[in-house]
Amino acid sequence: MCIESKTDEISLSKIYTGKCNPKNPTCMVKDVYGKDLKVLFILESPEINEVINGCPAFGSAGKNISSKLTDFKGDTEKKGLGELIKNKDHRANNYGIINVCQRPLQCRELLEYLRNNISSKQNLNNKLNGEFSKKDIKKDEAKIILKEIYDDFLRRLQHIIHFSSNNLLIIPCGKFAESFYFHFLENFSNNNNYKKIVQEDWMKGFPHPSMGHWGKNPNKITQMNNSISKHLK
Repeated sequence: MCIESKTDEISLSKIYTGKCNPKNPTCMVKDVYGKDLKVLFILESPEINEVINGCPAFGSAGKNISSKLTDFKGDTEKKGLGELIKNKDHRANNYGIINVCQRPLQCRELLEYLRNNISSKQNLNNKLNGEFSKKDIKKDEAKIILKEIYDDFLRRLQHIIHFSSNNLLIIPCGKFAESFYFHFLENFSNNNNYKKIVQEDWMKGFPHPSMGHWGKNPNKITQMNNSISKHLK
């Protein structure tokens, strides 16, 4: 199941026009989630394997996730969680993946700047208000694109929460995703659907699954698996 995005209608799409992989000309990678969603991972943005295959958490980061989840331990095929969800693997029915940005943030100077300089809820809030420190950055353009990314992320996440029939354990992975998610929570607290969101202290500072970060934080991974097991009972 995928959620459509309106990002193609905004200027972010113009950055990528004619510059993407032939298999995915728009560089758009849609969110995926199982038919009985209960656990949602928030990642940063798609990497090259995910752009080519049109699926989040398809590459190395996705494989790191599935290899550490109790439900997939011992899986000899070592597929990424996104691929398992996309292929409707019954073990992935309760899982979902959403990227903050549905297009890569690693291949354009402006987007790379945003990616590397947003590390907290307050920091994100400042930049949404146009407070940039880098002298040569195009501040007006950066503010517009950041707001487009943020608004699209909010719309997609609200859609998932609203239409979910379950309470959701939402796990932001890495500082960038955490910044957007906790900023979202602060502004979503008065919404009637807020009670669907399961929050736990270990989620703060939870690492991104790339570059072996999950292997370096075994306590966090244990806490995550304990919470998931409890939530899926």
